[in-house]
Amino acid sequence: DDKEPYLNYAIRETSLYFLSDLVCNFFIPGKGEEAKNIKDADWYFHDYDLDPSIQSMINALDKIEAVLNSENKVKDCPAAFGDWLVNKLTFLYFDMENRKNGEETFVVINTTGEPLSAAQNLKPLVINEKRNAEKEKPEDIARKWEEIETWFWGKRQGENDTADAGFEEFLRWVMMIECKDKEIKQSKSSDKKYLIQFALQGNYDFPYTDIPFVTIYDYWLALKWINENCEFFKQEWLSPKDNKQVNNRKALSQNDCFTLLPLLYFVRLRREKDISTDDLRIEAIRIYSFFENLIRLDNVSKAANTLVREVLKVVELVNEDGGDILSVLNHADSVSTQLLTKEEKRKLQILKDTDCRKEVEKVFWELQACGLWHGEILPVINWATEDVSFHFDRFLEYTKLLDKLVKAENHDVDLLRRCIIVNQADYKPVRRGAYLTFGWTWADWHELLCRDNSRIVQLLDYILQFEPNHGKSTKEAMEAYIEESKDKDKAYMDFAESDYLLSFTWNSRACDIFNNGDLQICDGGSWGRHTSFFSIKNAFILQAFEGTSENRKEQNKKSLGVVKNWYVFFWSESNWNCVVFQADYGVKLDVRYIPNKDDKNGNLEIYLKPVSDENKEVYDKIADRLTEDKVFNNDYTLIKYEMPFEVNEIKDRIVCMIKEIDGFREEPE
Repeated sequence: DDKEPYLNYAIRETSLYFLSDLVCNFFIPGKGEEAKNIKDADWYFHDYDLDPSIQSMINALDKIEAVLNSENKVKDCPAAFGDWLVNKLTFLYFDMENRKNGEETFVVINTTGEPLSAAQNLKPLVINEKRNAEKEKPEDIARKWEEIETWFWGKRQGENDTADAGFEEFLRWVMMIECKDKEIKQSKSSDKKYLIQFALQGNYDFPYTDIPFVTIYDYWLALKWINENCEFFKQEWLSPKDNKQVNNRKALSQNDCFTLLPLLYFVRLRREKDISTDDLRIEAIRIYSFFENLIRLDNVSKAANTLVREVLKVVELVNEDGGDILSVLNHADSVSTQLLTKEEKRKLQILKDTDCRKEVEKVFWELQACGLWHGEILPVINWATEDVSFHFDRFLEYTKLLDKLVKAENHDVDLLRRCIIVNQADYKPVRRGAYLTFGWTWADWHELLCRDNSRIVQLLDYILQFEPNHGKSTKEAMEAYIEESKDKDKAYMDFAESDYLLSFTWNSRACDIFNNGDLQICDGGSWGRHTSFFSIKNAFILQAFEGTSENRKEQNKKSLGVVKNWYVFFWSESNWNCVVFQADYGVKLDVRYIPNKDDKNGNLEIYLKPVSDENKEVYDKIADRLTEDKVFNNDYTLIKYEMPFEVNEIKDRIVCMIKEIDGFREEPE
């Protein structure tokens, strides 16, 4: 009587109302209206636009009409559909009296309106693809598909609450490997572009008509083997996070693909050879280590998009030659020099010639992974090479010594910095943007150690030979080396004399600023912004009064032994720095030495200042009695001395002035 359908769809009230309106105003009148006009009908409410179920129904009606109006429609389509509806459509009935059963079932069935994932949409296409059905029954393909999906479900991590991210990413890997030689036509360029390059950058359509399911399954078996037998395999690869470089898909980066794809391809090819698990594991580790090290190199990582295809070609060559990565040497002419570099050739040749390959390559892998070398260990190999012969024992000695010297806790390696200053013939700090640094980041140390091969070896040999011959510690050996090698005429030698100046530097950097020949050292800020500096000359003045780098702030001031009630500390900012001598009765001397360009004579500038306005009366009294030539200002009295930089002479001058000031303060009116 109310013309409502017997089967209600009442998830939302709007859905139910729409169905009633659809029956009463669209189907029953039977006026031949098209589904595309439903939204323009006067019975269609604006709220219906917000209901995803209603929109799905309208889209479905539109597609049904398209089928019915098609010239290629199934013969007697309405009758066929009616037969399916009456005789083949079935329903599952759940007894909802068991409340727990009902709620769990609802949670499983209800998809909250989310569309099917790419993998779910692909599944029926793969199952029904003719070439797949010719090799396996559709139900067997469906069972294996579910096997793969269930496996990825068990590997999901983080925010991935389904298997979709891992499964879809796996399909991308398969597509890139299998379609590595497929070219993409470009209308505006004559350069060859391959499908794999676009797949590395963004979304893709899986070519299910070109890649049979048996191939997909073989790759999954290879991946499963890798996961079970290779400890180095990264589990997060099976459940990737959002990657903005790949259209915000949950996908691996190009650099990860550079190492994973050749490994997956290699294992898939080698498993066909029916070799033992242990042998395949060794081969897989070697192939992975080779490509993992290459991607550390800047020129490789920046060109990963074009090189991933090349590494897959290398895998094919190695597989054809028996599976050992050393066989790539046989194909040097056909492998890109970006992959088979001079260093890689040298290392592979050493491994080929040695009788203890496993031991040597293990040390190579460990050293390559160090931040200091970042994949390039040829300098150490050269140090351990004599008359073209590589000496592994010597190589171990150098690496162990460097490990001890460079990996000091908190980068406390000032002694090594000083050794390198005296070691190199024309020493210069490493430039990092606006700064010069004595060695802080791994890249800095790498540059310093690779500059002069023969002289670095001389330094290392000196330390190694010093210990057994003289029974001294490494520290004592290095101090002896500095003493024997220092040259007062060389640049930066002041920093090598002792660790005093280096103790001031922030992150051991020297700022590239000179003030009339006086190098300013950065002692605060960040890599992008310097905030304070100190002058070498002023640091030596502070040292003359036994002040250290700890006395850089007023709260860390040091008691002055030569005169009671006076303290000393170092003050610095971007444009000005000085040694401060402060009396507890409210006056201070800011002392700064400014050298001339010839660095022989300069101005010793001494500023007498009140500590605060409260001390102005004491300041005025003392300023009036000073006998030296001076310049008055509202805030200070300036006294200048023309004098060479002799620490003792400057110290005597300052002490005399402090004693004189103390005397003025105590004089009666």
